[in-house]
Amino acid sequence: MTAVDLRGGPALTLVTGPPGVGRTHALRATADAAARDGARVLALRLAPEDRHEPWYLAGRILAALSPARGSGRVAEPPAAALTAALRRRSGLLLVLDDAQWADPESAEAIGDVLDDPAGSAMRCVAALRTGGGPAVPRPRPGMRARIVALRPQPAAEAEAIAARLLRATPHEDLAAALRRYGAGVPAAIDAVVAGYRDTGQLVVADGRAGLRDPGAVPVIPTGHQLLRPVRRLDRSARAVARALAVLQPFGPAAPALIGQALGLTPDEVDRQLAVVRTEGVTRARPGGWTVTPPALALALAADLGPYERHRTAQVAAEALGGDSSAVPDPHDLPDRLVEAGTWVDPGRPVAALARVRAGGRPARLSLADRCVLDFRAGRWTAALDGALLAEAAGQPGTDVPVARVAAEVLLAQGRPARARALLDAAADQPPHLLAAVRADLRRALGDPAAAAGVVRDALELSTGGELWVLAAELATEHGDPATARAARAATLPAYPAAVVRLIVDGDADAAAEAMEWTRRQERPYEVARTLERAVRWAGADPGLLAEAYDILGALGALLHRSRLRQFARHRGAPVAGRAETVAEGDLLLAVLVAEGLSNRELAAATQTSEKSVEGRLSRLFARTGYRSRVELATAVLAGTFPGQVDPVSAVPGR
Repeated sequence: MTAVDLRGGPALTLVTGPPGVGRTHALRATADAAARDGARVLALRLAPEDRHEPWYLAGRILAALSPARGSGRVAEPPAAALTAALRRRSGLLLVLDDAQWADPESAEAIGDVLDDPAGSAMRCVAALRTGGGPAVPRPRPGMRARIVALRPQPAAEAEAIAARLLRATPHEDLAAALRRYGAGVPAAIDAVVAGYRDTGQLVVADGRAGLRDPGAVPVIPTGHQLLRPVRRLDRSARAVARALAVLQPFGPAAPALIGQALGLTPDEVDRQLAVVRTEGVTRARPGGWTVTPPALALALAADLGPYERHRTAQVAAEALGGDSSAVPDPHDLPDRLVEAGTWVDPGRPVAALARVRAGGRPARLSLADRCVLDFRAGRWTAALDGALLAEAAGQPGTDVPVARVAAEVLLAQGRPARARALLDAAADQPPHLLAAVRADLRRALGDPAAAAGVVRDALELSTGGELWVLAAELATEHGDPATARAARAATLPAYPAAVVRLIVDGDADAAAEAMEWTRRQERPYEVARTLERAVRWAGADPGLLAEAYDILGALGALLHRSRLRQFARHRGAPVAGRAETVAEGDLLLAVLVAEGLSNRELAAATQTSEKSVEGRLSRLFARTGYRSRVELATAVLAGTFPGQVDPVSAVPGR
């Protein structure tokens, strides 16, 4: 940060700007430059509590100028003592950081010295946050003073700051993220770079820096200097700031929604917003309250606890109603919710969360397209996020891909009841478009006949390759040679044709062809399913199951991973040790119980008997200390069940 040029300047220079813009760095550079020029520099930083003690700043100055005085407190009259001490120090440069926290008495006395033509050649450079309170010391009428307003950096300079941090030139995907989240504020840019670096998202090659996942959101380090104003907030003010970080797209309605989410009265919300504003965390604008820069909003939203997260999302969902005018920028809300990790129950977007449309303006993001791409690429958390919010935002043409992706992920994660509710809500769609996932759902819950019926009905409307693959698999499993032959005779694209041959004929060459094709496409879930089918039906090397098992683990596919684990054990190629098997089995059983499944459905999903389910539940209760299914389900929904990596991801809708 460039130093402020004091040569030939007035006695008082005020450096202003929003948090993180670089006021402290500018002061430090100014003090260093003055010291090199031979000036005596006294630099002090103030804290919020300092303003409440009269003459506290005066005491610090006197103690620094006259160390023999000892304590920072001074005897009366302090104004006279401070004035005399400052006038004796000709050429003194007083540097005050966070000067908005100075006590008024000391500030007034310093102003008297600066405004006295007969005084010394003392100068003062004071930095204060924009909107942080009165200028300290105050410029008097006729007093020569200068205000240096530090503003967010333009895009080119922001990228230069990032380049210095990275020692590489940001690629466009990273540069776009820095512009969006950093907003030209140096501390925010540093926080974004640190957030990407700490989570392994940064890739540097040949002097260029990019992101492994261009859609990734930075995870701001909790100890970063950008969060210093937040750390000064008490518990109540911080809760309001966190809620605002998510609800700010609602503009003027945000304070009322914060009150609903936190159980506060309007007066209590207003008081806390004033506190948060005083600390520079928020700004009041004509369009409503905002948290700036965006990186700070990300950090606050990420700090939401499980209950806060779901309660805030619930309030947001209810506020949308059927009226898009409730959100000044409705296209921004889905993106803010994704960034915040704020989620509602998966049935919510379909059944209760109204679709947000914005007067014909194009959406800034295509969440539906992104969720499909994320699903194929194995980014399932992002895929589920995008699917549910695309449905909530009402982006045109998203019904089928959104329902398909969300139901597929939920089923694989062990959420069949939620997947079923989502599919039921899409009942008005042509049945063949969602038949594949409907059939998988019926199979998972122990009704292969119903699954076959779903596929059979869909084939009357469509001859898609995926449907014939399912038809062939169900027919081979349950002794329906006529359907298996029909699938074998169908005219299909190369990949589904190869999968049908490996299932019906046990064709090893077809298995190799299918595995090669799906690996080229870089679609992890399809790779895992193809590997399992190759082993199950074409006698491929059982060692392939370990690769499929690892893929499903990375996807968080608890249910499919459990079924594959049992299949691998039957083939004499176990893919997990006993401890891992028990832990994952307990977690899956708990998640399925939280879904409200009956013992018969639990048995089908876990491929055991109803009696075995009862025994497993008894052992689970004994190991965990839960005494009932209600307690077990409550723990899962609250994210406190042992083994849950993330309490939100363990709850449908994350």
